[in-house]
Amino acid sequence: MINAMPSMPVFDIQPMTEGLNTTRGLSVYRFGALLAASMGALGLLLSVIGVYGVVSYGASQRTQEIGVRMALGAAPTDILRLIFGQASP
Repeated sequence: MINAMPSMPVFDIQPMTEGLNTTRGLSVYRFGALLAASMGALGLLLSVIGVYGVVSYGASQRTQEIGVRMALGAAPTDILRLIFGQASP
């Protein structure tokens, strides 16, 4: 808990709009927005890489089955439907 000090003077109080209109205020706001956007993009990239890894691992485990299905005449769209259909829970 922070100790309140009512006798401590406060200087340079200004509304948020005036604080953002300064160069320093706007740069801090933009840095925060850039940081949040980059973290979101990094999270999206990591999730895409993870999904790709899971799907490719599942397909590599079934290489012989896929080969037999293609030899028996399965269309490439059927193989893709098989791989992506069983990748989701």
